[in-house]
Amino acid sequence: MEPRNLDAEALALLYEGVEEVEVPAGFVVKDLQTADWAIGKAKYATLQIAEKRSYAEFCKKKIDGWLEGETKKHDATINTMSVFLEPWVRSKLEGQKERSIKLPAGKAGFRKTPDKIEMDQEAFVPTARELGIPVQVREYVNKTDVKNYMKASGHIPDDVVVIPGTDKFYLEVE
Repeated sequence: MEPRNLDAEALALLYEGVEEVEVPAGFVVKDLQTADWAIGKAKYATLQIAEKRSYAEFCKKKIDGWLEGETKKHDATINTMSVFLEPWVRSKLEGQKERSIKLPAGKAGFRKTPDKIEMDQEAFVPTARELGIPVQVREYVNKTDVKNYMKASGHIPDDVVVIPGTDKFYLEVE
């Protein structure tokens, strides 16, 4: 196969948006020496890419470390302010229908966490079968199925303990 020169237009399309690649005018790979030169240029470019990636990773780690330190300080501030706010918000909302207080800087209040179910899996399997609650092949009862059964029937099966959800404090900043 005859070596061919890439015309200026083809090179422009190939390297669009890339800094100009240094290649001697009229360069063509025609023998071992020119092929080795081209491979050497590609090898050097590969090493440069690896060096840039390594430096970028170093910079990313440095930035991540800085961000983690800054975040810890601000998380501590948020947690401290929440400790101060929670009892005050709780007292203001006591006996009220509202679950939050909206102020110019943001909102604070309580969100109900879902009820949790505790049960002895092995002991509850026969009861679940009797009640028509699906039992997994490995003799496992899905807690969501138990919750759905209890919600639909209003019945709390033996071997199931309902732990009421609690009010979880939250703080939204605007």
